[in-house]
Amino acid sequence: MNTTHLLVLISAYGYAFIFLGTFFEGETIVIAAGFLSKLGILNFWTAMLAAFLGAVSGDNFWYLVGRYGGIRFLHKYGKWIGITQHRINKAHLFFDQHGTHAIFLARFIFGTRLVTAMLAGSSGMQEKKFLKANSAGALLWVSVVGALGYLLAKSFKTLIILVKRIEFILLILALLAIIIVIFRLRANRKNKGNQ
Repeated sequence: MNTTHLLVLISAYGYAFIFLGTFFEGETIVIAAGFLSKLGILNFWTAMLAAFLGAVSGDNFWYLVGRYGGIRFLHKYGKWIGITQHRINKAHLFFDQHGTHAIFLARFIFGTRLVTAMLAGSSGMQEKKFLKANSAGALLWVSVVGALGYLLAKSFKTLIILVKRIEFILLILALLAIIIVIFRLRANRKNKGNQ
């Protein structure tokens, strides 16, 4: 979908479209909402509230999917994509140790929000803990991204490209961090095995 179509859809369906768009991912939608607010088509605060509620609701939905169906699904079909009980146990351990940080930071890395929410649910992360981290991340995310759309309205297309590049860089950095952690864990295991 190009930016012109997106702006038309948000203009036509307003806050409901913002809510639904941020339910799934929505960086571009929040930027567009900020842009349309600057033009006077939308109320900025109402648009940001719709984005916040959509983002929190979406992540909570995927958390519940993970909580009430994720483990059964992974046990049944995980073997086909390389997910073993050992890997599930590692994910659970990770969320026990770093869950709130992962939930908060996933908001800012495109494509990781939904998966992180499902993993948090399947790992048994407490609902209140998840909701707090998710809401805090969503509040900061909506504030920053919406303000960028509003303040940089004259450079809307450039801003969309910039945000996508930053998200790509963050995704690469997150993958590199995961690889480093995996190598360190393997090295520690080898060292313990040699002792």
